[in-house]
Amino acid sequence: LLYTIKFEMVLKFLVVVCLTILPVLSSYGDQTHEYRECVTDKMRSCDYHDLDMSLKIFGWDCLGDSQYNCAMEITEKRASLGKPLLQYNGRVFHFKIASTLMLNY
Repeated sequence: LLYTIKFEMVLKFLVVVCLTILPVLSSYGDQTHEYRECVTDKMRSCDYHDLDMSLKIFGWDCLGDSQYNCAMEITEKRASLGKPLLQYNGRVFHFKIASTLMLNY
């Protein structure tokens, strides 16, 4: 019985820690006004039925599509202006920028 109570206390503590720390650890790009506004605008115009079937098969939805496209658009814009690239949703989109720049030369 004592083991169960300790386990429950530890579990509750971990849940509280995760709920308070994880939002602070979110990627900087996710927190920018430009990104949030872009995602909101894309979500308004997104229709799940218009998404490509290949995206739906892998569980892609309007939110994921909007987040991905906004991250790519903002990253490409920042790269063209020579600004540092930001991280979105825990990812840095260097690979697309690098391949795009390599193909242009």
